[in-house]
Amino acid sequence: MFSHSNDPALLRDLILGGVGGVIAGTFSAKFIPKRPLRFALWVWLLIIGAQFLYTNLVSTH
Repeated sequence: MFSHSNDPALLRDLILGGVGGVIAGTFSAKFIPKRPLRFALWVWLLIIGAQFLYTNLVSTH
């Protein structure tokens, strides 16, 4: 299915960014209170979900 869309540089960047995000998130979670962190994550996921819905609705019409 995805065999013709290989981009090794993009894959490397995504992996490095993901690993960097995990490390930064782990260290910063020690210093940020749990309740504001959960709220920020909720808002971020809500925005991303709304963007996915909007993109899907616009592309189908």
